Amino acid sequence: EASPHLRRAAAGKPGSGDAHAAMAAGLTRFRANVKLGAFKEAFAEAEALLASSGTQECIDSFFVSPDQRELMPTLDALKAFSVKQPKNPWPYFFRASLLSNMGRGEEAIAETEKLKTMPKRYDWMRHKHGEFLLTNRRDYAGAEKEYAAALTCVPGFWKARAALAEIALCRGKAATAARLTAEIIAALPDRSKPWGHACRGKILLWSGEYEKALESLELGVSAGVPYSLRHRG
Repeated sequence: EASPHLRRAAAGKPGSGDAHAAMAAGLTRFRANVKLGAFKEAFAEAEALLASSGTQECIDSFFVSPDQRELMPTLDALKAFSVKQPKNPWPYFFRASLLSNMGRGEEAIAETEKLKTMPKRYDWMRHKHGEFLLTNRRDYAGAEKEYAAALTCVPGFWKARAALAEIALCRGKAATAARLTAEIIAALPDRSKPWGHACRGKILLWSGEYEKALESLELGVSAGVPYSLRHRG
């Protein structure tokens, strides 16, 4: 039996004040409805969030994290939902992430393959297909197409651009990788630019340009970007 607190969260009122507060309130309702297995309501919240925001922060917040004992029932429930509504992309998106986390990479790829048939406004979801193609098959060309589609859908999706930079470097296109990281830094607002510098630092590190890499990574470390410290050492 779901707790009263969870049910109140699922039925919570829209956030008041600025856009960030409204997004936080919507995400709370989204996650609570997922926990309740109320996927119709959860996906409606996700659609509303996309329509009102669609930012990198919003996209990053679309995940489901059931407890271990809830994992298989959640997978089964998402599957059942997709059977009833095969043209709804959300269950494929979330099932794929759960399957990948379980080490079932090829199944995750099969789920995200279905996203390519969905309306173009959902192409941002295809970054997951790109991610799984990379981690499971090292399919650089295939992953590049998926990240490019995601970036076309949401031009501010800087993490898709960062993935394209990494792919470019892996394919021997250092100049393209450098251009992409410069574009990330230029496009990000000032408060988020350290993330761009951290990305640039990682690319420079892998390119063997250690002094330049250190300079960029220091900018990330000073702003608390987690992976900057790992790469800087």
